Amino acid sequence: MKISESENIKNEIIGQMTGYKVMTVDVNKQLGFKMSDLKDEESEARRLYNSAVYKFDENKISKEELDSAYNQANTEQKDVYLRIIDNMKAASFFGANDNDITMTMKDNGLSKSTINSLWYGETPELKTKTDGLNEEEIKQKNPELYKRMKEAESRMKDKLPGMYKRGQELLKKINERKKGAQ
Repeated sequence: MKISESENIKNEIIGQMTGYKVMTVDVNKQLGFKMSDLKDEESEARRLYNSAVYKFDENKISKEELDSAYNQANTEQKDVYLRIIDNMKAASFFGANDNDITMTMKDNGLSKSTINSLWYGETPELKTKTDGLNEEEIKQKNPELYKRMKEAESRMKDKLPGMYKRGQELLKKINERKKGAQ
């Protein structure tokens, strides 16, 4: 293209001399493309674990193999979340509005709680499958999950005593209904 035919002569001259041209980029649109790829990777990590749970339920793999699959999937998911955080920061740095970034993430299938955690730089743990197990069964099948549940319960007791009490009442009613249905 000839310089005289360019809409932005200054940009064209700089481009001809350096090989670089100023371009306008829709940061949020680019984030959307990147988020789509990262969401696929996150889903793949969950599929790895879900496949292992299925095999464990069918007695095709041991508890150790299930735990290993969980750890691998959790590590992969955390890696994806760290890259998402990096992309969020970059998009924000390049001028994308935080609300637009949040909507882009939501549009790509991330949950509200996951998005909130990522904004705080936290990488949520991969959720384990408990298939409606009672507390004792969870304690036996997955001691680490049981420990995390008890820690969360303790934090909830300290921070939200009224809500905790109401939650315990509802849980008791649910368990009573389950026993009555059997």
